[in-house]
Amino acid sequence: MSENIKKGSVVKILRPESYWYLQYGQVMNVLKDEEVRYGVQVRFDSDNYAGLNTNSYSLTEVELKK
Repeated sequence: MSENIKKGSVVKILRPESYWYLQYGQVMNVLKDEEVRYGVQVRFDSDNYAGLNTNSYSLTEVELKK
């Protein structure tokens, strides 16, 4: 399923320690290089405690919105 994730996709965050855990965001960029650990950059509607609204995740930490 992760191969379907591309720029513009809406994904659910599966990383439990993330501020946006189980929330949805829009993919801004995907790097599928094996050496890049967190290659999926996601933008959110809400800001976190530091005032940021983007974060990077691995392909295993995101799920396409159904």
